[in-house]
Amino acid sequence: MWKLALSIVCGLAVAAGHAYTWIEGSGSSGDAIGVLPGQDTIGNSGSLDAIQGALETDGIDVYRISISDEAAFSATTVGGSGLDTQLFLFDENGNGVTHNDDDPVGGSRQSRITSTFVTQPGIYFIAITHYNRDPKTAADELIWLNSPANTERSPDGPGAPGPLSFWTLEPTPAGPYTIALTGADVGTQGEPPPPPPVGIWNEFIDAPSLLPGQETAGSGPLNMIVGSISGSNDVDTFCIMIDNPAAFSASLVGSVNFDTQLFLFKADGIGVAFNDDEPNGTGVWSALSSTFVTEPGIYYISISRWDADARSTGGDIWLDEPFNTERAPDGPGAGSPLSSWTSGSGNVGNYTINLTGTSFCVDGPIKLRPTSYHMNRGRVLSGALPQVGNSDDTYMVMRPGPVFSNNQDPIEVVYETTGPSNTPTELTVVVESRSSTSVTRQIVEAFNYSTSTWTRLDTFNPIGSGGDPDTVRTLDVPDPAQYVGPGNVIKMRILYKTTGTIFVYPWTSSVDEASWRFRG
Repeated sequence: MWKLALSIVCGLAVAAGHAYTWIEGSGSSGDAIGVLPGQDTIGNSGSLDAIQGALETDGIDVYRISISDEAAFSATTVGGSGLDTQLFLFDENGNGVTHNDDDPVGGSRQSRITSTFVTQPGIYFIAITHYNRDPKTAADELIWLNSPANTERSPDGPGAPGPLSFWTLEPTPAGPYTIALTGADVGTQGEPPPPPPVGIWNEFIDAPSLLPGQETAGSGPLNMIVGSISGSNDVDTFCIMIDNPAAFSASLVGSVNFDTQLFLFKADGIGVAFNDDEPNGTGVWSALSSTFVTEPGIYYISISRWDADARSTGGDIWLDEPFNTERAPDGPGAGSPLSSWTSGSGNVGNYTINLTGTSFCVDGPIKLRPTSYHMNRGRVLSGALPQVGNSDDTYMVMRPGPVFSNNQDPIEVVYETTGPSNTPTELTVVVESRSSTSVTRQIVEAFNYSTSTWTRLDTFNPIGSGGDPDTVRTLDVPDPAQYVGPGNVIKMRILYKTTGTIFVYPWTSSVDEASWRFRG
């Protein structure tokens, strides 16, 4: 996965002394996969100075390189990533050579490997992971032990020296990286491919399986969606805009290493097109064309592993077969919108959906809905997270709880979400609410991770009640990067208190929407 500014990468192909930086996804290579043969680094022979890319959630990236000067070889992410990285080097047969978790020199959470265990030039594979995703053999044995973390080591696990077969399953965050190299060259000599195209959407958290999916937000064409499928019930659905129906295509051919399925739905959830195995016979990858797309507009594209199938209230929207044909809905549930999915079978992994004829669903900031909440004071009478994600006149209704001083508000709720990065340029909080009494005051706050304090964004008194419309507050967050914490978590707090005489107890406050607008 990658999300790199082209202003950084466009001039890096050739510099003095033929120094060269490989950008993950250059040409049409897509996301670097986590197993051999990895992503080949291609360019003119000379010096491969760096590899730039990004790990998706739970991601692993493997690259094919050559080591031209074994005595001078080194690779490090120190100063090149904010992640807690691990680096691994494998020989051309996939056997382990060297590994480091935490830099032995400076003690940072980034990684450094050297020439210590590299005895000859040749083809190698370098892998980067976030701590604690570790390589295993086909016999399910670790190639390296977990510790010591701050030492560079040759393979010392029960599966040493390998070869690499798969990786341990650990939840890990996403983020960019640069691997700085010495003594290295490209894996294959040839004309350097162009840098990765603009218009890339990276899945964050886990994209929902049902509509409205995960909005893709940005400007211009949308060329790729990068993400991962992690379990039998994991289906990822994304909102996209099809601008040019005749030019539309969506393909996983060559950019995924498991058996996939692709689905396309209209804005109302009615099925449009489906493919299991690409019709041209390239394998178990999936591809969609413009055949059944008749008009521009908002659509939803879903990816699943094989046999996780789309259902409506009438049953399966598509029949299981034929596999290698793109089809309009032909199942018993074809006439009704998507409502659920069956469980899938087979492998899971990372994917890149290559797109044409499409743009981002939202031309601007992305909307983030709460993923969790907790009540510091008060209690929920009805509703939950689904009721506060959108302005739709469905409510999370709360009543007051006991207080022990006049400084405490009897209703205090905290909502949390996860953003796509930790570097927003704009962050806005949106709250729509009402109360059963005409004397209810609302306070909205955002949590500042730099100061570990709550910042008051707004005090509004009174909020709507009775026949009044809901009160809607749209609040800009200052210095937005300070309000994104570890794991890209973002928090808001809403407090309610009556400020006058009331005649009915318990009074209630109701939230219709509590959300964020995030621009990266």
